[in-house]
Amino acid sequence: MLQKRGKKLEYLYIVSALILVLAGAVSVILARRIKVPRAIVLILAGIALSQIKYEGVKVVQLSPLLAAGISMVALALVVFDSSSRLKLKESDTFSKKAVWFSILFTFLNLAVLSAIAMKLFNMDFFLALMLSALMSQTAGEFTSMLFKRDRYRAGGFLAAESIVSTPFLVIIPFLFIETKATLGTTIIMSQLLSYLSVLAQQAIIGLGTAVLIALIFVKAMKKRYSEKFSPVVLLASIFITYFIAQGINESGILAVTALGIIFASTYVKGKAHLEEFFSSLDSVVRLTVFLLLGVLIGISFSIAFFAKTALLFAALLAIRYLALEVSLKDEFSFKEKAFMALSTRKGIATAALMLAFSIYAINGMKEMLSVMLVCVLCSIISSRIAEGNSERLLGKPQLAKRKIDSAGL
Repeated sequence: MLQKRGKKLEYLYIVSALILVLAGAVSVILARRIKVPRAIVLILAGIALSQIKYEGVKVVQLSPLLAAGISMVALALVVFDSSSRLKLKESDTFSKKAVWFSILFTFLNLAVLSAIAMKLFNMDFFLALMLSALMSQTAGEFTSMLFKRDRYRAGGFLAAESIVSTPFLVIIPFLFIETKATLGTTIIMSQLLSYLSVLAQQAIIGLGTAVLIALIFVKAMKKRYSEKFSPVVLLASIFITYFIAQGINESGILAVTALGIIFASTYVKGKAHLEEFFSSLDSVVRLTVFLLLGVLIGISFSIAFFAKTALLFAALLAIRYLALEVSLKDEFSFKEKAFMALSTRKGIATAALMLAFSIYAINGMKEMLSVMLVCVLCSIISSRIAEGNSERLLGKPQLAKRKIDSAGL
């Protein structure tokens, strides 16, 4: 009996893999034909696949081990890619303003948006903080495309915002989830102090691992570049850093973030080619992650759920505009600020984090991710509206002071 069940599961996993590959290919083609962002089509395709059943059993199923493996690989690649774009030696007017705005926007989200989420969805305190941190992220792949194409001043600011904020915003949700797992709902001072010492140890080990691997990698790659082997060496460095730090004390994300920043700040021969290699990987990772989001994270199809989520997203836009108004004051016009408030698209970094959290067996996690998934769709739509009205809101393109490096779509 057990043997038959095992064979049936193997068959389901093989069929699921084939269906996912086919669905991904069809979604990309369909998105191109109807001129809709691929992320929307992929997520909706995933949701549709998750609803298909045969004899009461879901047709598309993924083993927990496979889902965990995909989420870890995607997260490690995304974290390195985002942190490797943060060049500490370089700064300009956009970067300095973006840092202040990102801090203010994140703080307001954690303080206000989390309270709204708790009220609307009866959400746990730490999960509401995680949701707010995820909502604070902005996709650099969208803003950089707009900036490079039109050279709008607002586009340049948005690209800078993504570059300076993403490496740190990918760490914050993990801090909340670890705090919840360690301290629970009741926070005692002695437990808090003990936990802070654990966090300090994680930071030291994560940074130490990153520095050690980075020194080995930089020494090997400083003078030599191989079109075949250099990308493999870089990938190996990322995964070795992640798994060593994660295995020691679960500081893999911090270690990979540090590795990316070190990579961005040091000379490596053929760095431009390595960055191109990562761009080519980006499409595959993006397709896989967004499709699996729809499959693994279910959503409620009730009117009340969508109404509450729409209200939460409207609150996000209001908070974002307020943060822009306070941090930028009169340096940007009302229309430019409105454009930047709407341009809050959530990209691959947010999606990879959501995929990683989907395998956590924490009470209320699925509900929080369902809310976040609908907000991701809303953010893509609002950013599309901003892009479609860019000339009306921003006027003629203006040349920015400096071209800001970021990932393409």
